[in-house]
Amino acid sequence: MLGFSSFFDAHFHLFSTKNVKNVEINAEFCQKIGGGCSCGVSKDDFFTQKAFIQQNNLSSKIKLCYGIHPWYGDFSQVDFLELLLKGDEICAVGETGFDLFTPELKEKLEIQKICWNAQLELAKLNDVDYLRQKYFQCDSTTTIDSSEINAEKLLGMDMSVDKNTDAPTILIYHTHSQEGYVDSVEGDLSTTVVGLGEYLAQLLREKYGFNVLHHEGVYDKGDR
Repeated sequence: MLGFSSFFDAHFHLFSTKNVKNVEINAEFCQKIGGGCSCGVSKDDFFTQKAFIQQNNLSSKIKLCYGIHPWYGDFSQVDFLELLLKGDEICAVGETGFDLFTPELKEKLEIQKICWNAQLELAKLNDVDYLRQKYFQCDSTTTIDSSEINAEKLLGMDMSVDKNTDAPTILIYHTHSQEGYVDSVEGDLSTTVVGLGEYLAQLLREKYGFNVLHHEGVYDKGDR
């Protein structure tokens, strides 16, 4: 039979700064359970709970998460949530959801949706597994982790291409030059993926003004 210490409480409020009584009871509770994730819904909540966890040596058991509670719909908390994620201060984005069980909350549905979407996007950008599955393809011989996937750093980079240069700034080459299409003509490269590459090169040159080098070397014959 499982004991109390075998359970992990995935979502609870250690205590609210609006009502900090029963702190000793909470400390005793936290020592008994296997672990848990305590959610803060305001800056005061977060810092009070963080201090409580440190003072009671609970960091190995109790993890912090943070979110915008649908009851309050305080969109100004998004910036603070982003700071916590950047600083690796929380293990999850919590309190994402919709509460519509009173007329007052139903009136807040639109702001609840806005807060939901904002939190969802922040969670995605900070979820390495999501980014890896959505934007990368890794086979069994490769791997990638959080040290190599940093959405914030990538989004902050200047990815513009300098058009004011005589040297090529875009290279197009073909790892699968022998591939064609249903209507490709045998022996006519212009109807294969190489022809598509040339069309793309022309489009980038003529319409967008880039200096493009299209390399038509063959790398998928022989020992491939």
